[in-house]
Amino acid sequence: MNLVFAVLLALVACACANVVKEDAQKPEKLYRLKKISPAESKKALAYWTPERVKAAVARPMPEISQVEAKRQGIDVNAAMKLASSKLHPLRAVIPHENNTEFPYNVMGKVLSTYNDPTEGPGATCSGQYVYNNSFAIVLSAGHCTYNCSAGWFFDNFAFYQEYENGKYQLKAIQNVGVLIALCDANSNYDYANDFTFIQADAIVGKSPTIGIDFHENYKQFVSYGYPINYGKGQILESYSGGKGIIQAGKVQMPNNPMDAGSDGGAWLAVGNKAIGVNAYRVAGVPGVWSPEFNNATVSLLEYVISQGQ
Repeated sequence: MNLVFAVLLALVACACANVVKEDAQKPEKLYRLKKISPAESKKALAYWTPERVKAAVARPMPEISQVEAKRQGIDVNAAMKLASSKLHPLRAVIPHENNTEFPYNVMGKVLSTYNDPTEGPGATCSGQYVYNNSFAIVLSAGHCTYNCSAGWFFDNFAFYQEYENGKYQLKAIQNVGVLIALCDANSNYDYANDFTFIQADAIVGKSPTIGIDFHENYKQFVSYGYPINYGKGQILESYSGGKGIIQAGKVQMPNNPMDAGSDGGAWLAVGNKAIGVNAYRVAGVPGVWSPEFNNATVSLLEYVISQGQ
């Protein structure tokens, strides 16, 4: 091979590598977005009659086996030790009733329906505002909006701000975004990417919103949500705790007892910064796990904001 030909091959290889790199950064390669037209949004609001809201059930919190957790790179023995250590005692779950002050006033329920009516009635998760301008953005768990095994978003989305015992401020939804990496090659959830951002109607008034940050800056935080095992999912609840192990893109909150319905509820640290969300459990290990918020989290938030309508 002569020198000129070798140089040409090197240049072609470099150009191809740049094309692949640029292609990987295209939005359609990174994100899934469900665009909801104003007509569809209005139809979803009409769907949620008081009777249907009452009939909606908490979306089950996913639980993986210890074998699966180990396969994903989680040290289950270390997680168990932290859950039983004096560093993470089991604390009381605190109800928050009649709270109209920040940050409780920017929390609520994310409602949706299954695409297949035979799967059951509407489902609920927890969520909270993390952005507010001409429209607002709600943070929740990815499995609350997208079905990896079926390959589709759920339907009839709505956000119920300040939900409490059937009372709420109803907010329309326009866009729902998740990372493509939420689903692995086998169409299972990758809980390291189990977060979603949802465009909703703007908050009325000048209330601030919850921020987004990374867990490295905090040791203690508070988990929020509407768990059915406390208050029957009708009252906002909170549990104060701290970080357990951080492995494979996931963060442990030992002994957090909140269950179905609290999915998507934020882990708030000092300064009302969301550093995670209630996402899933590991069988036999007391506590809840969250995806580890990182640059991909912020990137998805920025993308959904950029698609605002």
